[in-house]
Amino acid sequence: MKRILFLFSFLMVLFSCRKESSPDTPASAMDGKWRMVMVKDNATGSILVKPPNVIPDVEISFTSTGSTTGIFFGHTPGNTIHDSEYTTDPGQSLHVVSMDMTKFMEPPPWGPAFYDNFRDSQSYNFDANGRLNVITINKTLIFQRL
Repeated sequence: MKRILFLFSFLMVLFSCRKESSPDTPASAMDGKWRMVMVKDNATGSILVKPPNVIPDVEISFTSTGSTTGIFFGHTPGNTIHDSEYTTDPGQSLHVVSMDMTKFMEPPPWGPAFYDNFRDSQSYNFDANGRLNVITINKTLIFQRL
C-alpha cells in the first residue's frame, strides 16, 4: 500500500510540473515602429501632447539584435535618428548606448521633449493599452505602436 501511495504521489508531482513558457525577450518586446503620443513630467504629472502645427511626428523603430541588445532609428519633426544602440535586461531597464542623430533646429516643444530625454532612458514598460512607456530621469515618453 505504501508503494502505491508513493508511486501515486510521485506521478502527481511529475505531472504537475510544467515548464513555463518564456516571454519575449525584453529587446524583442519593443521590436517595431512606434509614434510618440505624449510626454509626462515625472515630478508634476503634467502631460504634453504634440501641437497640431508640428509635422511630422516623432517616430522610432526598434530592432533587436540579441536577447538584450538592439538598434533604433527614426525621426523627429526636424531631425533624423540613424542606427543607434540600446540595451535592456529582464527587469525592463533600458539604456541608450549611443544616439546618432542630426541636430538641426527642432520645433519646440515636441522634438526637444524627445531628444532631451530619450538618451537618459532608465526603464520601460507597456501599459494596459499596449503603449510603450519609456521612463527617463525627468519624463515618461509614451509611444503608440504603428
